[in-house]
Amino acid sequence: MVNLYASVASRNRCTAARTGGRNSTQVILVGSDTDRELTIALVDHLLPQLRHDLLRDRPRSRMSYAVGWSIEVADRLTAASEAEAAASMALVPTNEAAREALHATYRISRARSAEVRFDEYGSGRRAGQNADIGHTKLDQS
Repeated sequence: MVNLYASVASRNRCTAARTGGRNSTQVILVGSDTDRELTIALVDHLLPQLRHDLLRDRPRSRMSYAVGWSIEVADRLTAASEAEAAASMALVPTNEAAREALHATYRISRARSAEVRFDEYGSGRRAGQNADIGHTKLDQS
């Protein structure tokens, strides 16, 4: 769950921090009131979908599956926000080399590591591809 909070928080100009031990974890969001509320609203929208997919697929390693699912959703949120930014900047000329360097740096800074079971992680990634991240609703309005 911490991965999901961290991913959504970064898309909403917040930072997520984890406190607690193995048996109880608490996520602290740092950011403006509006950004924290947006983060909580999107996580509240995504968590039931993750739970549904976990119950449907019954992975052996729920943690590996959830990490894969969360990373897939994070990647989709990133792609959606980059597409939105590109659309709004369409009239601004860009330097292709600078853009590629920026993307390479961004990918490195987003590097994640976790000890997961590869098969369950992959199942979670595939299930995360179908998660409703909210942009389809925005496109219809």
